[in-house]
Amino acid sequence: MTAAPPLPHCLDGPAAFALEAPAWLGWLECAPPSRELLGEGVPSGSDAACSREDGVRRVEQALCAAVASRFNGCFFCASVHARTVSQACGRTGDMQRLLDQGTAADLGPRWNAIAAASAALSATPSQFGAGHVRELRRVGLDDDAIAAMINAVALCNGVNRLTLSLGEPAGSGTGRDGGRPAANRNAECQTSS
Repeated sequence: MTAAPPLPHCLDGPAAFALEAPAWLGWLECAPPSRELLGEGVPSGSDAACSREDGVRRVEQALCAAVASRFNGCFFCASVHARTVSQACGRTGDMQRLLDQGTAADLGPRWNAIAAASAALSATPSQFGAGHVRELRRVGLDDDAIAAMINAVALCNGVNRLTLSLGEPAGSGTGRDGGRPAANRNAECQTSS
């Protein structure tokens, strides 16, 4: 696996994105955002069966979420959504390629169009435009499917920001905490800009 790109300020992140979700180190006394907190917007786990819903296959909504999470540097969410897609459709190689290479990884024509649109929406909605819509239509998405994709990315971007604000991946010294006590870590983050 390749190393993840550096994150701003003192946020180092794990050594690499992976299909297995990292342990979670909350900065507050809380767990990572739960299904109860987030609702049912972006599928995960067994919810991502390859059936159609809202004009786009649920697995493609999970793909949108995996791309957005990878783009945003949310190791926890990227692993959850990539694993969901992998388990639902057996495309483990594609999902590992997304995690390793980033949002420009070659996933095939349809998924490349979905990934490009998802990454553009994740960067800033104004980067998404008519060219993305044309490409999505060319690979078979109708307007309802495109709207569902946009909604999945928008929800995931918000969840990524919430998740990244509440904590970080924990693990064998490769997480953003670097083994420092929470009080020191937060102080360093506030003063390192």
